[in-house]
Amino acid sequence: MKTLKAYLVLGAAAAALSLGAISPASATINLGDNLQIQYLYPDVSTVYETDSTTFAGPGTTLSIYNNEVTATFDPNQIILTQNSFGQWDNSPGVTFNGVAISDLTNPGAFTGWTAQPGGEPTPFTEYLSGGSIYVNWQGAYSYSGAQIVLAPGPVPGAGLAGLAALGLAGLHARKRRV
Repeated sequence: MKTLKAYLVLGAAAAALSLGAISPASATINLGDNLQIQYLYPDVSTVYETDSTTFAGPGTTLSIYNNEVTATFDPNQIILTQNSFGQWDNSPGVTFNGVAISDLTNPGAFTGWTAQPGGEPTPFTEYLSGGSIYVNWQGAYSYSGAQIVLAPGPVPGAGLAGLAALGLAGLHARKRRV
């Protein structure tokens, strides 16, 4: 009976840890933060164009490359919209053709954020580095109105820790019975 009780307590703790895995990251964009979008081409170290503004609230917008890409900011999400159609350059020597988005006031604003396609999907890769979010459309064919939604994502690892604890509890209970 004590073993079952201990197993249930450990299982509840594991479930709590697993639920923590789906909690959104706490990072956010705050009023007054200085936001920047850069069009990077033909590689990640070459800035082709930059636009910046102060976050004045939901709906604050930045655009680059003759408004071909706009970024609309809310405290907990950014919507990147492609306003033209065609193929992003993938010529020899082109290693990056996309954007970097930064919160210059709060470099940790995008900690734990991920990107998901929204609307008409356009293939892309994304990653976080140095407090900026990079979205690369190199070689992708985009549709006018295609969107990417950047937002806080699940906190990685906690769910695995919960499952591991549950598995160890089961293993421990099984060993005691043998």
